[in-house]
Amino acid sequence: MSRQEVARVDLAEFKESQRRVWEAGDYRPVGRLIEPAAQILVSKAGVTTGQRVLDVGAGSGSVAVAAALAGATVVGVDITDAWFDEAYDRAHAVGVELDLGLGDAESLPVEDGCGAGATAAAMILERT
Repeated sequence: MSRQEVARVDLAEFKESQRRVWEAGDYRPVGRLIEPAAQILVSKAGVTTGQRVLDVGAGSGSVAVAAALAGATVVGVDITDAWFDEAYDRAHAVGVELDLGLGDAESLPVEDGCGAGATAAAMILERT
């Protein structure tokens, strides 16, 4: 396949195929498996009470719940809402709240110029 052929991949088709993949499987074991890494990420990122956190690719809520446990107000977005019930159940089980919605990493629900920074795990922090 030439470089030009690769460049012709239809982004909308790719996103739709990714959405279908994430909706088709049972990824709860993955969510549980990455909980310790999510907790480390939130700790290393310095998430604290009063911060607002945007979790991109929130899925079943591993990072979102860890950030909420650290005291942040959390908004999570994902290309599919297939795992939001699991995320809300996990949040409820530990006594935190999440605000989850459909979203795309190319069109995030944050205002331009909000002063947000990003971590390597696609979690965006706004320090207040």
